[in-house]
Amino acid sequence: MSWRVVVDTAPDRFEKEEKIALLQLLNREVRVDGKRQYLLYALHLYCASLFRALQGGDVSEITWVEYEW
Repeated sequence: MSWRVVVDTAPDRFEKEEKIALLQLLNREVRVDGKRQYLLYALHLYCASLFRALQGGDVSEITWVEYEW
């Protein structure tokens, strides 16, 4: 995924409605290793596994997040 998409679609304002929408997105459930997790925690698991993979040089360490929108 290109971060350009995030930058190009960033809202002009960040008020109550946008904050609620962001919280709703982060509270959606996804699957990590076959278990249901909230997206916010899944991002934490993904980042931690990514850093482990970078340190060890083993891409199999990466924990992938599965989701359906």
